[in-house]
Formats: sequence, structure tokens, C-alpha cells
Amino acid sequence: MPRLLYTIICIVLLSACDKNICPDNECLNGGLCVDGACDCPIGWTGDLCEESTDPCANLNCLNDGVCTTGLCTCLNGFTGIFCQTEIAELFVGKWLAETDCYYAGMDTFTAEIIRNGDEIFILNFNGYGQAIGLTADINLFDATFSSTLYNGVSLNGLAAVADDGLSMTWSYNQIIPAMNVDDCYAVWNKIE
Repeated sequence: MPRLLYTIICIVLLSACDKNICPDNECLNGGLCVDGACDCPIGWTGDLCEESTDPCANLNCLNDGVCTTGLCTCLNGFTGIFCQTEIAELFVGKWLAETDCYYAGMDTFTAEIIRNGDEIFILNFNGYGQAIGLTADINLFDATFSSTLYNGVSLNGLAAVADDGLSMTWSYNQIIPAMNVDDCYAVWNKIE
């Protein structure tokens, strides 16, 4: 029977109508037609129960991240809204460094951090003019480093990169033979 005719008959003979007539399409995702409307099960909403209320339903967390209440929880080593960024990559780039050392005083220089596999290298750290390898010990947003340079000078300390990868703080020692250990602190800002 055409819907219009059925509706007219229902209006005239109200008691003969089936109150479970739902919109043109049937209820989806396990919804039930009750009094002419879809009654949706938990997790679904909309006129036909077509919209998911699960905040993780359309969220694709990368690198084995897990969605919980609409947010990706990343495994160690990854960050970002979708766990799309490897934390080690946050260290890579060209940086403007401002250092303050107890004995050497304040200094500003540019440096570059590059990556080769699991190893990270700093080029021109503190104006020494050579690559300094960071140990591959990257734990969340921190990297420890230790390196011996020419003439027995050595550096060791900790670098902490911001979660957006645009700045870093450094706390390190410069050990120069026949001199005192020089305690240094630095703030680096990414320029490229």
C-alpha cells in the first residue's frame, strides 16, 4: 500500500495504524523502531542510528598507538596527535643556541643535528667545529650525550626537547684537560 494512502487511513482510523513505522529507511546498527522513531543501541545515534558515538571509531592512531576516549596514547618513541612523529626526529634540524657556562661565560652559535639510522650527531656544537655523536639513548623527550673531542676535551650531559620540537634545553659539562669542569646550561631554538 502506498505510504501516503497508509498515512491518510491512519489519520482517519487512528487505532488501525502501526505505530512502529519508521522513516523511509530501516533503523541501522541494531536500532529498533519504537513509536515511529529509531531507538538506538549504546554507541549509536542519529535518525537511523547511523552515527557512532564511539570517539575512537574514526581515529587512526599510528605506530601501534592506542585510542582511549578519543585520544591516541603513543608508545615510547612516538608523539603527536596520531602518534605520527618519531621523537628522535624532533631533535633533527638547525638550531640557534644560547649557552651560559660557569667559566666560559655566555655564547651564541648555530648548530645542526642530523640523524643516521639510530644515531644522532650534532654538527658544530659550541663552536668546536666537528660532529659530536649523541648516544642513542633517547628516552621520551630526553637524550643523553657523551663525546670526547680533539685535545682531550669532553662533553657530557642531557638535552630535553619540547614536545613540539621547536626548542631544547641542555645541561652539560665541558671537561677541558688541566682546567676545571665547566658546568653549562643552554637553550636552543629551531631555525630550520
